[in-house]
Amino acid sequence: MRYNETDSSNNNILNNILNLQKEEKKLFKKLLLLIVNFLVIIGLGATKFLLLLAPLGFFICKS
Repeated sequence: MRYNETDSSNNNILNNILNLQKEEKKLFKKLLLLIVNFLVIIGLGATKFLLLLAPLGFFICKS
């Protein structure tokens, strides 16, 4: 009887570990996606800023 209880307990622990690993992978993917989105937003902001400065630079170089 003792062995069955121990096996059951060990199986529960292993299942919990596997579930935690799956959750960790999901959270890691979400974190990567968030970082990529953040970098894209920063990139777009920088691009817009440069596009706003481009005509100014063009006029300065032209004159």
